[in-house]
Amino acid sequence: LCRLFLVWPLVLGTYCASHAADSPYALEIIQPRAGLNTENRFYKAYPNLPYEVRAAVIGGSYPYTFALTTAPAGMTVDKNTGLIKWPTPPASGTAYPVKLTVTDKALVSKQVSWTIKVTTDKFMFVDQANGHNGATGTINDPVKGVIDVYGGSTYDDKYSEKNKDYFVYFKNGTYSLEGFRGEPPLTQGLQMTYRQPLVWMAYPGAAPVIEMSKVAFRLVDTEGDNLYIEGFDIDTINTDAATEFRMGFRIGSLSNNVTFRKNKFHNISPTGGSYNQSAIMISRDAPGKYWSFQDNEFYNLGTAYGILGYTAQKVLIEDNYFHEETGAGGGHPIGPKTSTRQWFIRHNTIKNAKEYAIWVYGNKEDTTPTTSDIEISYNNVSMQPGGFALDINLASLPEGMGPVYVFRNTFKGDITLNTTNTNVGPLTLKKNVFINSMANGYSCLGCLNTSNNFVSDNLVGTAAAGIIDGNGKLTTAYKNYLGNTGWEIFPQTQQQGRSPVPELMLLLQ
Repeated sequence: LCRLFLVWPLVLGTYCASHAADSPYALEIIQPRAGLNTENRFYKAYPNLPYEVRAAVIGGSYPYTFALTTAPAGMTVDKNTGLIKWPTPPASGTAYPVKLTVTDKALVSKQVSWTIKVTTDKFMFVDQANGHNGATGTINDPVKGVIDVYGGSTYDDKYSEKNKDYFVYFKNGTYSLEGFRGEPPLTQGLQMTYRQPLVWMAYPGAAPVIEMSKVAFRLVDTEGDNLYIEGFDIDTINTDAATEFRMGFRIGSLSNNVTFRKNKFHNISPTGGSYNQSAIMISRDAPGKYWSFQDNEFYNLGTAYGILGYTAQKVLIEDNYFHEETGAGGGHPIGPKTSTRQWFIRHNTIKNAKEYAIWVYGNKEDTTPTTSDIEISYNNVSMQPGGFALDINLASLPEGMGPVYVFRNTFKGDITLNTTNTNVGPLTLKKNVFINSMANGYSCLGCLNTSNNFVSDNLVGTAAAGIIDGNGKLTTAYKNYLGNTGWEIFPQTQQQGRSPVPELMLLLQ
């Protein structure tokens, strides 16, 4: 059942009761995963140092509610975010069992169980001010720099396993990426493998800086399972490096269970050409799964991407903040490219971006739609004049895109769909707020057939219409749409029994 609706002077499209604004994918907990071991951050803690991790969930009906049904004494979870805290975990010869339950808005629940080993085994501490060469790396005898973490700077050190599976805590300081960088002329990337420590964390209360002006962190052509990067200030990314390495982290997509959380990425120098310039790049390889990017901040990225990716599957990009403080503005905050599947881009804030905020590129070389099942929801995006808040199938191949679902976002900026036909999509844009000067809130470029485009229930108007304020929130005149249209979440207790079509709409049967 579909009905056309209008709110003068806004053209909103059609409301179809059969199309819900929830994920078409099943509720799933992608981090932590059951059945892993102490190589994974969720599974190991250091005695009396805070254990803090965040669950990553995809699909279902957002927002979620989190609860610990089994947990050691002193462990808590934030019921709204899934942030798990255990301030002073006591050492024990027996691992502690934990069970987390996630319940979505539709009251569907999923559980995951894992164990936490609290031990001093295979932990390393780095302290630029107080560490020294030849140190043991214990909490009372820290090493000094990244070269100690890596284990040397030669080709043989690249394959040494003496520090394999260590968790590394960094205290305050500015750290350069030292270790084996490859043979000339390609010496700009620190060549990481699964043999080096892959869990890097800021020491509690510290804000260590990783300075990347000359060297990128490269973990490619090898699996990087359980990579975990948390709490760092990633500064001056490749300003002096060779053009093809103008990126911060470059990680092979065959890696599984990868986490970037609570990091700051800033200052990337612009470059010409097409070199996938980015703060974080997931490079093309076999399709690994279960990646999460949560609570990170990106700014002063020039024309670069914040997060760019190929091939990886079941990727969550959530609660990140992309903005600019100086300069002309950012280029491409989020960019899933060829062969990406089941990417969930949810509840991010993008402010003052210049070119493209969320750019679903599609396939460039392939003739089958391996870019597929992309979900974009609850994001708050504000562009500079002329910028594209959302661009779908920019590769413009007639078979370059599978299903893309865009719902409950607020986009201030242009919206473009490219080269759509019966072999592209379906492309669903529903219950969004579109603020731009386009007649229907979006354009369709080179579209041969629009029967696979489902655009409905969107609140559309120019900036002068006063639909949102400077923070992307609905103004008083449009509060009746709260919790139904746009990125803001209406309190669930008040949402029950609420009509799916706001009262301001004039329904035309």
